[in-house]
Amino acid sequence: MAETFQKKVQDLETQKLTYYSEKTNTAAAEEKTENLFIQLSLRQIMINISNTFIGIMNDILTPSSEGRDYLAIISKEDRLIYVGIIVVFLAFCLYLVDITS
Repeated sequence: MAETFQKKVQDLETQKLTYYSEKTNTAAAEEKTENLFIQLSLRQIMINISNTFIGIMNDILTPSSEGRDYLAIISKEDRLIYVGIIVVFLAFCLYLVDITS
């Protein structure tokens, strides 16, 4: 009787360990495959800025029946960081034009 109880407890603990081990391994694999903005090369950032700008233009120019939510279009996926880079770049260009004239 005591042996079967210990066997059940041991099986339950093994199941818990297996579950948490698989959960941790899955989280670690997702973390490795996730491309963080800081880890991207300058070339990849430029490509992403280009793709983001093209995606925003496509979303704005495609007709939709429910109307356009521009905030949703800009903040879709990870577009917001690239929109911020574009805004900072444009502000810097305008600053250069202003101080040179």
